[in-house]
Amino acid sequence: MKKHSECMGYYLENNLDGCDYDCGYGVGFPCEDCIFGPYPESATKDPREPEENEMTEQEKYLEGHRNCGIKVGDRVRVTRKAEGYEGGWGNDWEDDMTYLVGETVIVLVDWENYGFRCIPPEGYVAFGFPYFVLEKI
Repeated sequence: MKKHSECMGYYLENNLDGCDYDCGYGVGFPCEDCIFGPYPESATKDPREPEENEMTEQEKYLEGHRNCGIKVGDRVRVTRKAEGYEGGWGNDWEDDMTYLVGETVIVLVDWENYGFRCIPPEGYVAFGFPYFVLEKI
């Protein structure tokens, strides 16, 4: 990696992996230094990438989901409202889901990253809840 003399950014001598950022000074694209700040000459890793053995937020969610002990057919209580996409959950909280906080619902489908699709015993509509707002009864 070398510094681009005019913008003081960096450019890469080859960009074969598609993950590196070429200095585009004069072409309208910022270089790495312009985007991320100055790096030592030996730095080649994109700082936005997780460490090699570090799990992404979504992977952590899936691990918790798979290990929570909830399965299709279980009766669970919705314990609280969740923020949309909270903790790596791949879904958004809908306003109508809030009416089910404190209520018992039945797990219909395991949607993995999108949560557990649950329906109240009255059976009017099903929603995808993250595992961490559900308490097995």
